[in-house]
Amino acid sequence: MLQINQMFSVQLSLGEQTWESEGSSIKKAQQAVASKALTESTLPKPVQKPPKSNVNNNPGSITPTVELNGLAMKRGEPAIYRPLDPKPFPNYRANYNFRGMYNQRYHCPVPKIFYVQLTVGNNEFFGEGKTRQAARHNAAMKALQALQNEPIPERSPQNGESGKDMDDDKDANKSEISLVFEIALKRNMPVSFEVIKESGPPHM
Repeated sequence: MLQINQMFSVQLSLGEQTWESEGSSIKKAQQAVASKALTESTLPKPVQKPPKSNVNNNPGSITPTVELNGLAMKRGEPAIYRPLDPKPFPNYRANYNFRGMYNQRYHCPVPKIFYVQLTVGNNEFFGEGKTRQAARHNAAMKALQALQNEPIPERSPQNGESGKDMDDDKDANKSEISLVFEIALKRNMPVSFEVIKESGPPHM
């Protein structure tokens, strides 16, 4: 019997540029699309030496999504946004008696609310807003409030790996995802990984 593996399509947005790639897991799809972005992007690549401090000198200009990207990069847990179906504003019909004539006369569009699901590691957050970007900001703010005081998770060595092996692996794996985040943070550019399609049966 032919077994169909589950595939994930992830879209990476960096500034005004976007890329898409697929993988058998969200992580693999993220790495593939990040690698593609690093290859094709015209932006200068960050130097390998990590910055000594990520202190923000101008906090007022940083959006919640950009700030969360920095925190997520430190934690080694990329922020993943999933768009949820927009829904009509819940009070629209309730207000019909008061505003129905106005809406009919001027053909006002039905207001919609956008929802997104945000995953950071094992944590999930939901945001809403009048635009998809506003919904992302809302979810990112909730994530920041919950994660800012949480300790950064430590990865324990697996399969007998020594601490040095883990460090070497971390450098080699300063993965394409981390490099993309660094490029975005240094230029205060919006960056997001978004699962745009899932196909095939879920893994058992």
